[in-house]
Amino acid sequence: MSRFLLAVANALFTLEAFDWSKLFPRDRGAVSTNRKGFGQKSRNSIERYPYYALRSAEPLIYKETKMAGNFESLRPNRELLNPKFDGYKLSSDQLAVQSASLPHAVNIVRLQDDVFSFLHVKAFGWTNHLVLDSWSQDGGKILLYFVDENYAVHQIIVQDGKVQEFCKVFEIPVVEEEIQHRLNAFVSFPSSTHVVVSDGAGQLYVIHTGNRLEKHDWKVAQLHNVDKPFSILHSNYEPTSKSLGTLLLSVTPDEDSGSLHVKHTVLLTAVIFSGEAGENGEMKFGFEVQKEFQGHSVPLYGALESNNQAILVASEKPFSLVTEKNGDCVLQSFDEISPAAPGNDKQSKSKKDYTWMQENDKVTIVFPLPEGAKKDDLSYQIDTRHIKVGLINGETFLEGDLFGDVEVKKCAVTWKSIETQRLEVTLITSDGNEQWTEVVKGDQRGVYRADGKDLLVFDEIINSRMGDQASKLFNQGELEECDSLPEDVLYIVRMDMKDGNITQKTSLSTHQWLFTKTITPSDPPSFCIRHDVDALIWQPTNEGNGRVAWNHIGTLDAFGFVHASKKEQKFTSCSPDMSYAVICDVRNHIFTYHRHTLEDAVHAKQKLLQLDNVGSEGIVGVQACDKVIFVLAKEKLFLVSSF
Repeated sequence: MSRFLLAVANALFTLEAFDWSKLFPRDRGAVSTNRKGFGQKSRNSIERYPYYALRSAEPLIYKETKMAGNFESLRPNRELLNPKFDGYKLSSDQLAVQSASLPHAVNIVRLQDDVFSFLHVKAFGWTNHLVLDSWSQDGGKILLYFVDENYAVHQIIVQDGKVQEFCKVFEIPVVEEEIQHRLNAFVSFPSSTHVVVSDGAGQLYVIHTGNRLEKHDWKVAQLHNVDKPFSILHSNYEPTSKSLGTLLLSVTPDEDSGSLHVKHTVLLTAVIFSGEAGENGEMKFGFEVQKEFQGHSVPLYGALESNNQAILVASEKPFSLVTEKNGDCVLQSFDEISPAAPGNDKQSKSKKDYTWMQENDKVTIVFPLPEGAKKDDLSYQIDTRHIKVGLINGETFLEGDLFGDVEVKKCAVTWKSIETQRLEVTLITSDGNEQWTEVVKGDQRGVYRADGKDLLVFDEIINSRMGDQASKLFNQGELEECDSLPEDVLYIVRMDMKDGNITQKTSLSTHQWLFTKTITPSDPPSFCIRHDVDALIWQPTNEGNGRVAWNHIGTLDAFGFVHASKKEQKFTSCSPDMSYAVICDVRNHIFTYHRHTLEDAVHAKQKLLQLDNVGSEGIVGVQACDKVIFVLAKEKLFLVSSF
């Protein structure tokens, strides 16, 4: 609780000089002119402005507070935030539109009534049928793919913003036996010379394509039967080990649920193939391992780590490794799962927990001593960024890289075995304003203990700064539907492929999920989440030693606010250079929101387009490139440009 109040107090310092009378005018139904870009007219719209004020007020007096606890937090790069931005203005510039008829209609498989569960709808209800080859873009040439009604994979060659050619590159064999329920076929590109294809019925094809910018025959290198329909979340080729991995999503009946009604469970299947060089430079792949992770919610994000040794999953409920094909999965909440120290599982299980606390620049760590321990047995080493504490020829209490730098000469180790059988380590941080979230990076065995005095301190801060306004800032009854958060806490985790241990757990509980986008094809897909009113784009990067970094690489100004207002949005994406975002609704509307210019950091352009003749299915796929947006209908491809 005290750490939550610390974050609130930190925000209140930001708002000290803010004129709240502008935010809450007496005429609550009047149009506010404080944020012209959004054109708010309702009481609820005006009420949402406290969230915007948190970002747009004066710079923080204190550094960003990082919540301590059994998880990590995302740290935005403030250099990528634009506090001056005030909104979008509808541009009169017209978006140029071209269209080309497809040689065959897009294959659209609908869910059957007998498998029409909530999990099925959430997982497979809206499929993006247009696939972009991010590996093969050169000299203005762009390659796109779709699967037609005859299960043929078509390549669309676009040169300088114009469709040059449609080519049928592969025919997916159709399974003759009756399938209980079939999903849409899908195409995914793990490298510049390989592709993985699903037939929607349980078959996975690994195909050698050669250089796709040139015309080569696609040859099947490996066929794998997964035994259940699935869609492909991600595929990845690791050139050093020559391994090719795929992460698959399935929804299957839960026969052991004990319910009269059929319940379902979600499976994430990681299939890894080992490769070796063959004739003519073609890789030969053989099946290596298949791991299944079982859960009870559809993940918002799923990807393989770049080395194919772990999976990255964002979900409201945790996934567990199923050791056997029909193995049981214990239903847990995220609060019951503690991240394990990467590559140190045996050691972490044998060690005892410790407690720690922080007061300004002083971090105090308390270790319980084993029975019979003597002071002469103590062994410790404290460096600026590293710590090792334990007993000589005995147990190591704590070892690893510290969360932040410390002043070595001011640190102390106190042996208190006589009074309480404990060892106390005091660290003095170099940055007194930095709130630690853990003592050693990746070590979550420590229990944070807050001083009860914190509650009184922060209560005084809130009352002195806000007075009577503190109780009037937020009224739950005035929140809109888009402001609500899911009942279950959303986490993004790193799960080790070998043993299923969660080595990293990052809370996304205060951020609404928006979309995923492949920025760099050799890395896992980036993901975009709401941060206040903005939309922040994060790129997972493998740091080695079982760690992944979440790097803030771009910001879409106020797009989180915009996205929440679109009730009928179907597809959302952004360009690889993050210069604009696009929303396609369930009908035929295209909304684009562009980055502000150097000349005008306060406003940016918004453009609207209504497509004609999209057909009864509406928009079934979209891909955003730097200079053009590709929109797929069942029988047409639209090219939207003039950016």
